[in-house]
Amino acid sequence: MEATPLKPGALAPQFTLRTQDGTEYSRSQFRNKSGLALIFIPKASDRAAIPLLEALSAAADEFTKLKTRIFIVVAQPPGVEMRGLTFLADSDGTIWSAYSGLEQPAYGVFILDLYGGVDSQSAGNDPSALRDADTIREWMQAAMYKCSI
Repeated sequence: MEATPLKPGALAPQFTLRTQDGTEYSRSQFRNKSGLALIFIPKASDRAAIPLLEALSAAADEFTKLKTRIFIVVAQPPGVEMRGLTFLADSDGTIWSAYSGLEQPAYGVFILDLYGGVDSQSAGNDPSALRDADTIREWMQAAMYKCSI
C-alpha cells in the first residue's frame, strides 16, 4: 500500500526530533533557509535502504548547492554518520504517523520547500516508496525552483 496523505502545497506537520548526540532539529527552524528531504525508514540498518542512503551521501554536495538538508528519520539513529545525512530519532513513531497516516513505521520520502510546504511525497509499507537518489534530487530541484519564481 502506498500513501500520499499530505496535501501538496500545505504546510507540513511540525516536528522536533533529536540526533543520537542530543541535537534538536525542527521543521520551523529551516523556514526560509533551506528545503528539507525527510527520508523515513524503519531501521537505520534496513538493507533495502542502505543503497539509497549511500547514494544520498555521495550526492551530498549537490543537495548542499540546492540549499537542502537531508534528514533520515528512524526509531533509533545509528551510531555511525554518513556525510551529508542527519539521522533523527522518532522513537514512538509520532512524526511518521503525522506525515504518512500509517501506524506502523515503514518507508517514505517527503520533500518540503523553503517555507515548509509539502512539494512531493511517497510513503508505504514497501521499500519502493523510498524512490531513488536521482528522483529525490529531481523532486528537491523542482521544489526549490518553485520557491525561486
